[in-house]
Amino acid sequence: YLKQKTWHKIRVEKIEDHVKFFIDGELQLQFNSHLPLAGTYVGLICKDMHFEIRKLQIYDGSHNVMVGCLAVPNAFLSHQLYDLALQEYRRIGQCFPGRTEGREALFRAGLTLLEKGRSEKELAAREKLFHLALQEFEALYRTPGAPLEYLGNSLVYAALGDREEEAKCLELALRKYPKHPLLPMIQEHIIYRIHESSLKDREVAYRTLLLALRVLPDLLEQNDTKRLVESLQKHWEPLPFIEEGGHPREQLAIQLAFWLAKVPILFEIAESLDTDDTLLGNALFALIELEAGEEVKRRFLHRHSIRLDALKLAFSQNSRPYPIQLDKMYVRSIHYWLRKGLKNSQFQELASVFQKLKKCNMSSEAHLSFAALEAWSLLLQKKLSAAKQIFDEVGAAVFKESSPLHFVYGTWLYMSEGQKAAMNHFRSVLDTAFPSTTALPSYFLTGRIDDKKGWIE
Repeated sequence: YLKQKTWHKIRVEKIEDHVKFFIDGELQLQFNSHLPLAGTYVGLICKDMHFEIRKLQIYDGSHNVMVGCLAVPNAFLSHQLYDLALQEYRRIGQCFPGRTEGREALFRAGLTLLEKGRSEKELAAREKLFHLALQEFEALYRTPGAPLEYLGNSLVYAALGDREEEAKCLELALRKYPKHPLLPMIQEHIIYRIHESSLKDREVAYRTLLLALRVLPDLLEQNDTKRLVESLQKHWEPLPFIEEGGHPREQLAIQLAFWLAKVPILFEIAESLDTDDTLLGNALFALIELEAGEEVKRRFLHRHSIRLDALKLAFSQNSRPYPIQLDKMYVRSIHYWLRKGLKNSQFQELASVFQKLKKCNMSSEAHLSFAALEAWSLLLQKKLSAAKQIFDEVGAAVFKESSPLHFVYGTWLYMSEGQKAAMNHFRSVLDTAFPSTTALPSYFLTGRIDDKKGWIE
């Protein structure tokens, strides 16, 4: 945003409870608070002192000639006098049922109970107030402020930690009232929620982002949101079964739906795609990985295309040779079938497939993945010498924690050389902020994963 050795004009506007932030006249950020923004002080919080302020101007004004009726309960709420604020909000809501003030008062009555609940230390009292807030928001049902009922409910479910219901409430508001004049308020809250949760609650960020992708795709064209999405994707571990290509928005939605295990949404996306579309293969394989394979077979695999025919290999193998050049659409299906074969101890069929694979050309990542599965098959049959030959062929890959061979090699060490040698291998993984999934078994066995804490606390 800011360039060194360049003067910039920064402007912050606060109009009632709406804050806007401008750099050189261009809007960069806006925030609409559902609670009164109290206080009469202006201050600066600096990360460092490597800047100079040449001119600071502060103006104060108001769009209203007279103080509004909401000013009194707003003052009570900002000073945490919840009962007095609730009483006044209810009174205003009853006195002005068809006006903006009445609608706002009904909404803030629910927010007052929500804030009072957050201030409670006892769990039972807190949850009781949260449920009273839900009842309070019901007063907005079938009124001009109906979307605010769902917005209020989403805030309550966020306080309760119910991420699923929070996202559902926001989606209902958007789908039931697509042309309502209050819709921008819901949209602003969704964008704000994506940014707010991206650092502290990745699941909420994913749920809200998926909602925006499906219902409000234009909102993601904002520069700050684009940068956030790019940052989230940068720190993802790439899904090995996802082919590149297709519309970036749909590609992102498929991956988010997979991480959130949203089977109905993946089917909805798949139904909208062409038979030969790369994205269709991605969506269907995500469903297969989420154990919805039978439904995929019933609804899609009666069709014929190169991509769909390759998907059929995930469910059954035949005696025909594989293509000489194996790309990802074949690799992922064969890999899935091999994993199922390992679980079912189909060692003879597995050996036949591994022999067919030796005649194919493929990427180095695919080669290591198949080598790891073959090593697991041999270890399950206690063929330690044959497994060692595989490890000798792949060389240093067994020592890389990002390799699928890392954990299987440690297992071979345990079986052939004992526990001490295996644990020394597992302890070699480094503590990083974003570990690969292939390293997680090593973290677990060495006691570095605690399910009661977050990662690296």
